[in-house]
Amino acid sequence: MTFPTDRPLLVLAPMQEVTDLAFWQVIASYGPPDLLVTEYFRVHADSRPGRHILRSIRENPCGVPVLAQLIGRDIPALVRTAKWLQEEPVAGIDLNLGCPAPQVCGKQAGGGLLRQPDHIDAILRALRDAVATRLTVKTRVGFEGTGEFGPVLDVLGRHRLDAVAVHARTVREMYSPVAHYDLIRLAADRLDCPV
Repeated sequence: MTFPTDRPLLVLAPMQEVTDLAFWQVIASYGPPDLLVTEYFRVHADSRPGRHILRSIRENPCGVPVLAQLIGRDIPALVRTAKWLQEEPVAGIDLNLGCPAPQVCGKQAGGGLLRQPDHIDAILRALRDAVATRLTVKTRVGFEGTGEFGPVLDVLGRHRLDAVAVHARTVREMYSPVAHYDLIRLAADRLDCPV
């Protein structure tokens, strides 16, 4: 897999229940991005990868690489799912640390994990050992406030990530018009991978 070197990478960001196979088909008709990211696979002790998301990977109309995004906190289940998904035509595994949905954060997953850098560290350690392909992370800049971002960056920097996508808002800020673009720059300066 090669990406353009003369311009920024164009990535179709995921949005749960929006960026499905039908959406990818519409995007493909206008010209595909350089990289796709699936809707997140919900991962827990009894989970199996969602069939409709698997279908979007298997029937990818764009012909471009796909990252399979996981959301959850159960380390054995995340490892099991990551190994399973690597048998599919994916270019890598992406961990969601950004979903602000109250039902997700209430389960200490997605953006809810930002309150637990030590658990993020344990998850990434286990995933880095299990993922033979690319390992990426999508994150927000904190849960309550942006002061939480430094410790999260410290954790991310320890795990040889292949890329990090930063949603420049806290979980509490949801999708407000305020964005902390300076923290994207901070992440780019501190991490040894594309941001």
